[in-house]
This record gives sequence, structure tokens and C-alpha cells, in this order.
Amino acid sequence: MKISSPIIEFLGAVIGPSTIKLQAHIITKVANFKDQELITTKGLRSWLGLLNYCRSYIPNLGRLLGPLYSKTSPNGEKKMNSHDWALIHKIKKMITDLPDLAIPPEKCYIILETDGCMEGWGGICKWKSQKYDPKSEEKICAYASDKYSPIQSTCMNLCINCGLDWTVFATCVSTYLFF
Repeated sequence: MKISSPIIEFLGAVIGPSTIKLQAHIITKVANFKDQELITTKGLRSWLGLLNYCRSYIPNLGRLLGPLYSKTSPNGEKKMNSHDWALIHKIKKMITDLPDLAIPPEKCYIILETDGCMEGWGGICKWKSQKYDPKSEEKICAYASDKYSPIQSTCMNLCINCGLDWTVFATCVSTYLFF
């Protein structure tokens, strides 16, 4: 146990002074996952499970992974095609170039950019020091997206889902110890 440490490793994240980044061992595991293992349903599920740690760092990850998730269902097509392999290699490349996310300070201007349709929703949580600071000063603190099952009305559910996913930033922004 570390006491009074400026950098904390917690639930797959390295939380440091004003930043959150994915732990290096998770990046390595995802990037170096053997293609041979991805052919099996068990291996693909394992790899997709590891990618859940990356959801806050990669925009629209759920939508990107949709074709691969369908291969894990009982009725889905199991055989990998060239598009699936291209997607897997694209994600493995993306995972090695992840940007650090910026933890918002206690008094800042929070921006929630959201979008949705009847099938799903997505959003970005950003912040800047002052309300009228230029757009170039905005820093990203989280991405979130998901599908609706069953299809739902967009506006209310979009607000509810984005708000629930980022409640943690509203309550833990000054201490950033528990995410």
C-alpha cells in the first residue's frame, strides 16, 4: 500500500497529477494478444474484455467493436474475415497511441458534448479553466458510448446515460482517488 503518493495505480488506470492513463501492462496485453487466440470465441471474449479498460480512452469504441462482439454470440458468424482482421489490427495500433486524459480541477468549466439516435448514444466530457477560454484550451477527461436495447427515445436517455457515466467526475474531481 502506498500512502501520500502522487501517482496511484487503480483499476487499470494510472492516476497522476492532473492525468489519467491506461496501465502499461493492459496496453501490452491488448497489443500483443495472439491472433491465433482471437480465432476462438473464448480468446475473442478475453480480448474484448481487456478492451473494456480502454473505453474511456478511445472514442466510439463500442461502435468499432460491434462486428467483433457479434462473433461471440451463439447465433453470430464465427469465422473471421479480412475486415475483422483489419479492425483488430487497427485497434491494436490505436491502443499503443492512447492520449492521457486530463482530470478537471476543482473549479473549471465542464463541457458535455453528446449525440444520439434511436439506436445508441455517445458523448465526450471536456473541461477548460474558464467558460470563455478558446476551444483550443479544452482538455478531454472521458469518452462514453453505448447502444440502446431496446430502441429508445433519444434526448432523455442520452442525458441520463451521459450523466450517469460521468457522475464520478462531479463527485471525485478534487481528490481523484476513487474512480
